[in-house]
Amino acid sequence: MPPRLPLLRPLLPLEYRIPPRFLAPVITRGYAAKPATPIKVIKPILDEAIKPRIVNFVDRNGKFHIDQSVSDLLNQIDRRTEHIQWVNAQAKNDTTPLCKIITKEAIRNQAKAKYEKAKEERIKAKEERETKPLKTNVLKEVELSWAISSHDLGHRMKKILEFLEKGYKVELTFGTKKGMQKQHLETMENLVENLRKNLARLGKEWAEPQGSIGRRYTLYYRGRGPQDEPYQPEADETSEEVIYEDSEMMNNENRQV
Repeated sequence: MPPRLPLLRPLLPLEYRIPPRFLAPVITRGYAAKPATPIKVIKPILDEAIKPRIVNFVDRNGKFHIDQSVSDLLNQIDRRTEHIQWVNAQAKNDTTPLCKIITKEAIRNQAKAKYEKAKEERIKAKEERETKPLKTNVLKEVELSWAISSHDLGHRMKKILEFLEKGYKVELTFGTKKGMQKQHLETMENLVENLRKNLARLGKEWAEPQGSIGRRYTLYYRGRGPQDEPYQPEADETSEEVIYEDSEMMNNENRQV
């Protein structure tokens, strides 16, 4: 009788042979949109929040006093309408702390004024960014086929409009490809016309088109800048969805050819 061989157990993958407690956890992180930066207003340090217990002090009449106890100063004011404010809290550590009496109404007015100032600076910075000169020295080249599908056309148009919004120059070239189905001249003319209508929303032609429709044809556009007149849509102009509708029509015609 031949000897019995030991049963061979299948070798499991490494992740199944390591005890679970030794495996690193898998963490999936999501990235949310960056929120707008809030307007920061430094709050005043008042009353018991004043850390130094001995301070210099300016009274209601503007008279200067040295080495005053914060506790004694708090007992001298009307806590319903007044506060003791640490004036030079942002100074260096070796600077003698200076305090003064301030009313609650004055604190509210100061906070409102600081908020309005920060808001104006924020609006001014935004306007400067919007009126910043566009990068007209950047050139992007995009090639399209006369038989482009509606899906590819929508993707390409999205990128082209992004380039124009950044102020780039764009060379948009139509051409034929090997094995491409023949297109009707009217279909190609409608494609170019609708593309030009949509490009005019964010761009402006900086050179005359080159070539001929049906062969190699190039359009030249650049992003609109502050010096350009705002875009004025035509009365009979339709939305940009016409591009995709014509592309779908073009694909249907391709199937019939």
